[in-house]
Amino acid sequence: MFQRWCICGQTLVFRALLLLTNVASEAKNKKLEMPSKKKHNTMSTYKFACRLCRGNHGLKHCSRFRNANTIERLGIVKRFGYCNNCLAHSHSQGSCFTTTGCGYCGEKHHSLLHSHVRLKQGLAEGRNKTKAPSEPGMSTSQNGKSPPKSRPDFRPQTTTTSLTAILKQNVATLLPTAVVKIKTKDGEQYVRCLIDSASRMSCISQKSVEKLALTTLELESETICTSTLISVADPSNKIDVTLRVHSRINTTTPKESLPNSLMSCFSNFILADNNFHKAASIDVVLGVDVYSRIIRDGVYVRNGLPTAQSTLFGIIVYGLYSH
Repeated sequence: MFQRWCICGQTLVFRALLLLTNVASEAKNKKLEMPSKKKHNTMSTYKFACRLCRGNHGLKHCSRFRNANTIERLGIVKRFGYCNNCLAHSHSQGSCFTTTGCGYCGEKHHSLLHSHVRLKQGLAEGRNKTKAPSEPGMSTSQNGKSPPKSRPDFRPQTTTTSLTAILKQNVATLLPTAVVKIKTKDGEQYVRCLIDSASRMSCISQKSVEKLALTTLELESETICTSTLISVADPSNKIDVTLRVHSRINTTTPKESLPNSLMSCFSNFILADNNFHKAASIDVVLGVDVYSRIIRDGVYVRNGLPTAQSTLFGIIVYGLYSH
């Protein structure tokens, strides 16, 4: 009898231990199955898209902005309403709380908008009708050698003066133009051409056709004329063109006449248009159909001035100019 009670007691103890073990195991499994806290995405996104390229970054990180020259960067900042001091888009320079200035001169503009003194020197020397300092790709001295290149001067006072003039929106856009001779029934006449690779076909205004008495041909729904354009500087340079007749060409370049000092900066070149800096209308647009036959090797760039490009008709000048 006593042995039977012992066996029953051991059975009850065993079942109690088994029950406790199962409860502990279930509690442990529930703890392991508890959902973990959601991890926030650490990949940050820029709150506002870049106004220049619509990318997900600030303007100072935009590759298109950083690859532009100083004049072009200033134009971008003004056009899209960014702060000159910190390149933020939500306020202007007058209300900017950023205390750090330019890393080069310490003045209140962003380091990416810094323009060194050579820009101002080149324009000042042009106004005095003296030759601008030579740089790679530009004119050479009388002995045929380029003068030694001077070290850039980063004096804050001069830099601020040139930069202030630019920030006042005194930036003009020059389109590439050439004055050439065109063959007519009565000989040769002068026309002003715009060299435009974005135009699908070369064209001429109806007014110019009537003035020059050019012979036209009706082709389906279009009116065209053919002629030969001759370089003024070198009459051996000529090109045959087919021109679509447009009712009018509403292009004037530049919008306003620029100082004669700009012309003197390119006095060492044989220019395709000696009055490229004076506002005037366009008679002929030379498009992509003849562009490759006009453009030649030779691009001349200097900081602060428009680009000079060699062509069949001479040097054309185009780009941004701060005055």
